Amino acid sequence: MMAAADKVSTGLITYAARDSEYDGKRIKKGEIMALENGKIVSTSNDLAKATYRLARGMCKKDPASSPSSPAATSPTRKPRK
Repeated sequence: MMAAADKVSTGLITYAARDSEYDGKRIKKGEIMALENGKIVSTSNDLAKATYRLARGMCKKDPASSPSSPAATSPTRKPRK
């Protein structure tokens, strides 16, 4: 069970409660922040863009989402090329 837990990644979309700076990035109050495993990966004023960037970045890093992975193909969807 612990080995499986080590492979879990988390994604979070939230907003900045105040102006701040993190990892050299200036963040403005009200800006949407995308966090992966607790680290800010992008900021945006558009919720859909922030969510898309976060999900896309996480899928690129996930070996289970690669075309050669059995988890990436199923009878209900076409395999990726």
